[in-house]
Amino acid sequence: MDSNYYIEDFTENNYKKIIEKVVATRKCILFSESDKKLDGNEILLRHDIDFSVHRAYKLAAIENTLGVRSTYYVWFNSYFYNVFENEIIELLRKISDMGHDIGVHFEAGIPKWGGGERTLILYRDILQNLIQKEVKSFSFHNPTDIILRDYTNYKYAGLINVYSKDIREKYAYCSDSNGYWRFARLEDFLNNTVGPVQVLTHPVWWTPDILYPRDRIERAIAGRAKKQAIIYDADINRLGRKNIGAEEGYGDNS
Repeated sequence: MDSNYYIEDFTENNYKKIIEKVVATRKCILFSESDKKLDGNEILLRHDIDFSVHRAYKLAAIENTLGVRSTYYVWFNSYFYNVFENEIIELLRKISDMGHDIGVHFEAGIPKWGGGERTLILYRDILQNLIQKEVKSFSFHNPTDIILRDYTNYKYAGLINVYSKDIREKYAYCSDSNGYWRFARLEDFLNNTVGPVQVLTHPVWWTPDILYPRDRIERAIAGRAKKQAIIYDADINRLGRKNIGAEEGYGDNS
């Protein structure tokens, strides 16, 4: 593995070690607490769920065992999961029941922000109905320089904007976008940064074993495909119909 990218950092076990260090040195807060008076040791833990709600659940469980709360952002436009699937809804509710917040991961691809804000309201209301909890914040998906420049208000559609001017000025930022540390290695960042911080992770990168980022995506794709096949076979069996062409031992050939 290429140590320049610290690919070995991105495992479940290492994530647990990092969070253990965080708990010992910093105060974990939610975005709904980000505008309060700061002591200087606060950390906002944020997860944008671009690819895998199953991986998000794994990280949420690790955090829960350590008494940590963070925020998980659901991307309605993801190509990798469907927010309306029963299993996905169940996983999001389980994450929420652990004490974590659930927010909207928002792709602002609409030219006029007026239309975009209406969509954000729609997503907010749908998500609140799905998880039966209040949605308090949102994060932009791959925000452009224009988005970061023009949409700096603390709230839109009643939701806290995690890229707001207020938060960006108060909290130093570290991200694992695309499966490597874009700005600084997280452990170094936490050791060397004085003051409150915001840390963004994408759960798909944090797997049981060390893999290149592209291989982690393949893992997510394969897991998704396998699960779809299981769902298909289960539906066929439930309906009492023939599963013609199923491989021996895989589907129901009766």
